[in-house]
Amino acid sequence: MRPRFPLYYKLTATSFLVVLMVLGFVAVIDYRDQRRALEEKFGLTLQHVAQTAALFVDGAAHDRVRGQGDAPGGDFARLREVLDRVRRENGLREDQIYTLRPVGGGALEFVVMLQAKTFIADRYTPPPRVRPLLEKVLGDGTPRYTPIYRDENGAFISAYAPVRDAAGKIVAVLEVDYDVARFLAELEADLRERVWIVPAALGLALVLSLLVARSINRSVRQLVDGTTAISAGQYEHVVVVRTRDELHILANAFNEMTRGLRERFAMLKFVPKHTRDAIADAARNASGIHRSLAPQRREVAVLFSDIRGFTALSDKLPADRVIEMLNIYLRKEAQLVEAHGGTVDKFIGDGMMAVFDGPERSEDAVRASLAIQEAARELNEQQAFEQSIELGIGVACGEVTMGNVGYETRMEFAVIGRFVNLASRLCSQAAPREVLASEAVWSALGGRYGGEALRRIKLKGFGEEVTCWRVTRAAADAG
Repeated sequence: MRPRFPLYYKLTATSFLVVLMVLGFVAVIDYRDQRRALEEKFGLTLQHVAQTAALFVDGAAHDRVRGQGDAPGGDFARLREVLDRVRRENGLREDQIYTLRPVGGGALEFVVMLQAKTFIADRYTPPPRVRPLLEKVLGDGTPRYTPIYRDENGAFISAYAPVRDAAGKIVAVLEVDYDVARFLAELEADLRERVWIVPAALGLALVLSLLVARSINRSVRQLVDGTTAISAGQYEHVVVVRTRDELHILANAFNEMTRGLRERFAMLKFVPKHTRDAIADAARNASGIHRSLAPQRREVAVLFSDIRGFTALSDKLPADRVIEMLNIYLRKEAQLVEAHGGTVDKFIGDGMMAVFDGPERSEDAVRASLAIQEAARELNEQQAFEQSIELGIGVACGEVTMGNVGYETRMEFAVIGRFVNLASRLCSQAAPREVLASEAVWSALGGRYGGEALRRIKLKGFGEEVTCWRVTRAAADAG
């Protein structure tokens, strides 16, 4: 199953966006810091010039300048000489230093300037960013400088200082401007150069993030393939992650888990199906596994089988051949039990115990018994063994007890009770190729199978004699 939004793309996109944001943020912050440094450098210098020049401006003479008709040697001329001397000493242009006078209602007018063509009493409208500073200077008399601002003439930093009369009253402000358009253009050009670095950095970040994302995606894919293999029962699958990070630790933990599952899966072969079912039911029960595996009574059919004369045969053959022969027989027997709805409870040497549940348990057990006898006959005809294998089978049904026996570190989910013992005793009494069924099993068959009632026999562990029935193959076929 392919994810709709692979982790590969998410990691790449995230890295790309993070690098873009970081580079953009750094560029903007650096530009802002340089702009502030420019404002501070020029602003403080201009403020010092304005503050010093204002001290030489005669406030009373300044207040007398009213129009263009002042005599060359009058107040206007003398004040121009003061401003011109300041201009020359500080390398300013003629249009960068002048005075302004408040005329009421927040309005200002030009008073003293250095241009050849004067414009005394012309109104001045300061830019919005400048107006509050001018008002503060006129209000409290503290010299100030502006941040960078723009108007129709360019980009400027300005400084203001109050002009006072003999009584200390503020009658005007002296303004010193500096055109910083060139410096601002250099800052913006530097910012543009930095912006050109962004694509290169993003490209590098993209390549690196793709490599990292591919490595992570490869490791994750290995883990996903591992979980898919485990869900398919491939417990031998090993996840290989070559990175030395958390995913490597996770892969090692996964492989360790798989090893444990492989061991447990191998051990399941030694656990009867009804025991596995009981454990599974207990695991799903919220009351806990130990409480759910408490002893219980159930109606079942029990089948016991045993090879006649196998002990003597095993003494004559090598051990590996004995096990090989026994496995051939027991495998076939277990397959037939499971094919007829039963479960092998345990193998007892050359014998077997099986349990049948459900409404047709007695008939299923009998049918399985006859099928096992037929399979043994076929194996003998095929000469699968050094000599013929004959077996006896006993079947009984009734209420048994199922529950845990053993202790904390070694337990078994056992099936015990009178009818288990009865099936075992009937198996012991059965002659080679014979199936003996208890009276209850025979009754459950309801006449669908023919058979032969044996005399009442005495069985070990039973106080009274019991009646059993020999179920013949011909009778079963006839049914």
